[in-house]
Parts: sequence; C-alpha cells; structure tokens
Amino acid sequence: MGQGSIETALPPSDADREAWVDYYRVPRQVWGNRAAGPQCRGLDSELQRVVVDRDTVLDLALIDARLEGSIAFDWEPLRMNPLPKEEWNVIGVQAFTMEDANGIDVRTSLEDILLEEAWMFEGGDARDAKTIEFADFNFDGFPDMRMTSGGNATAQVYFTYNPKSRLYETNPDMHYLTVDGWDCERKLIYNSGGGSSWYWTFATLRIAESGQFEVVLVEEWEVMASPNGGRTGNRVRCEFYRRSEGEQIKLFAREEKL
Repeated sequence: MGQGSIETALPPSDADREAWVDYYRVPRQVWGNRAAGPQCRGLDSELQRVVVDRDTVLDLALIDARLEGSIAFDWEPLRMNPLPKEEWNVIGVQAFTMEDANGIDVRTSLEDILLEEAWMFEGGDARDAKTIEFADFNFDGFPDMRMTSGGNATAQVYFTYNPKSRLYETNPDMHYLTVDGWDCERKLIYNSGGGSSWYWTFATLRIAESGQFEVVLVEEWEVMASPNGGRTGNRVRCEFYRRSEGEQIKLFAREEKL
C-alpha cells in the first residue's frame, strides 16, 4: 500500500449557505457510479480482497508492511445455529478482535451492523465465508477495511485504520453506504441513499479529525407535480440539511431543473 496523503481544499464559509451547499453536494456526474475506491494521484488505493472463513486470523503485515499484529474474525455458520429459524441472528461475521497500542485485546461487535449472512457460492455449493476489502478510503495512506453490510445488494460498512490506537474503527455514519465517488481534492465521500422514481436522497461525508467518515450534508429530492396533477419529471424540489454533532438542521429548499 502507498504511504502518501493529499492536501484538503478548504470549503467556503457556512455563512454563505448556498455556496457552502454547492461545495459539498453530490455532483450529478457521479450518480450511480458505485466507485470501487478513490483514484487519487500519489495515493495507492488498490483494493486487496481477503476471503474470511470461520475463525480466520489475518496477519495485517500481509495487507501493509507498516501494520502490526493481526485481526481475528469470529462468527458461526447459520447451519450450526441451534435456535429456531425465526430466532436466528442472520449476520454472518459477528465480530473481529485486534490488539491495540497498549497490548489490550479489543473486540468489535458487528451484531448490530451486518444484516446479511456470511455465505459465498462456489460451484453451486454454499461456503461459510465473507469477502473483506482493504484500501485507503480516507486519504491518509493507511489501508482501511470494508465489507458488505446488507440492507440492499450494495450497502457496505467501512472501518478506518487508526495508527495511534492500531485499531480499525467505525461509527453509524459508516455502516450502510453505497458510495458513488470520492473527491480527492476535497476529501469527500459521495453517497446515494436510494429512493424511488419520484424521490431521492443523497449524503456527502467528510473525513473527521479521527480519520472516520461523518455526514456533513443531506440532500433530499422530490419530483414536482405538473399543473394537471401528474409528475413532470424535469423539475425537482431540493431540500438541504446540515449535519452537526448528530443533529440534522434544515438550511433551505429550492427548485431545480433535473
């Protein structure tokens, strides 16, 4: 993995709400791209994929020579679950354990994050395994980690590597992302929250001081009705919300041409 990092472009003052929104909002040209990872000059973001079986212990030096220790995955295949089907906790990988900078084992539970079982199909047979991906997703030069979290076919949970604690860390903003693109200059992540034929939602995340992602702007679209009561399909009402310290604050709304 590369060891570089990149400088961050500064946003306009939030006193100018429209300029601030235009800086952070998801660009239309990235909609639906489902980008594999950031492609930044001078930053190595090549994906490394590892198949995790039950009780896999992965030497982190195999991912990046600067990383120390290991990451141990712990989960039970569904077929070994003694509970009735309606009581199954269908999550696949249940946890991973790492040793932190103080030599203490830290277990990260995934029971409230992963919504899909850890099954892979090979030659028509089910295998109790899950693919884990490593790449630099937060522009700091260290390999971060992600895996499918479920909820829909493309949602993923991200864990950023903290070189001070020597742990992979996450937060709720990083649990169910369908990333359309990364902005290398601004260090932003563009996420499509989904929707319908008449309604969409988007979110822009930035890199916090901790190195984790945090939602900074939420954008909600609704196709406007025509005078005869139908949907025109060419104009939308956009509402913009700022996220700050867990609160969502409405900034303004405006009409735009689709």
